[in-house]
Amino acid sequence: DELIAENSKFEQLSSVCDMLMTKGLHAVYESTREELQDQLRKRELGFSIGADTFWQYLWTDGQQQCESFGLFDTETMKSWVISGCFSAERPAEVRQCSKSG
Repeated sequence: DELIAENSKFEQLSSVCDMLMTKGLHAVYESTREELQDQLRKRELGFSIGADTFWQYLWTDGQQQCESFGLFDTETMKSWVISGCFSAERPAEVRQCSKSG
């Protein structure tokens, strides 16, 4: 019974690693859980880079709630995401827009 339970856990882990690798996260065995979650979150934001692509955001919690900020270029937004400016503790809604807003 213990061997069957261990095999089941291993199969589940292998399945999750396979799914992450198909999403482009190839260092699944070398990364911590937190690193993988962070990388996956960043990929799921799906920034598309284009000369006419800009972003606006608004905080969904706190004193500045519902106040819109932007226009920001893609590189600026990516740097903020990577540095952790947007997170579960600092939730924001982000929308893609043209230079005219």
